[in-house]
Amino acid sequence: MIFVSFFLAIPTSTVNNTCGGLRWNQTGVVVATGFKKPLAVYIGANDSIYVCDKDGHNIEEWDQCSSSGVVVAGSNTSASGSTSILFNHPEDVTFDKNGYMYVPDTDNDRVQRFPSGSNNGTTVAGTGTAANTLTGLNKPQAVAVD
Repeated sequence: MIFVSFFLAIPTSTVNNTCGGLRWNQTGVVVATGFKKPLAVYIGANDSIYVCDKDGHNIEEWDQCSSSGVVVAGSNTSASGSTSILFNHPEDVTFDKNGYMYVPDTDNDRVQRFPSGSNNGTTVAGTGTAANTLTGLNKPQAVAVD
């Protein structure tokens, strides 16, 4: 089951682990930079942080012991697009119990699913064209899986 919302939902969480000289800070000090417009955060099973960067058109993974993120889906040059490897303003990120990543690709009117370790997505909801129908989506902004 996939639930798609048309309202932005940003999950929040605090990670309290330390690693070398780096630590996820609880007092608001910046530990991750370089985003264009980060909208959503997902805490992975291994305490990695996944950040949905809307205007960067990508999802970045930040390992707990790393001082930089890695683009795991979308563009590493902030380019938008509608192919299976690009986004046009993604607004959320979540994972299912099998490790698939789901991203509402807002301005492409679709939800993309990515297998673990792959940057090639498959459209699982929407048609790529705005539509208020049973099979279409119009600017999806959040997604949850059951």
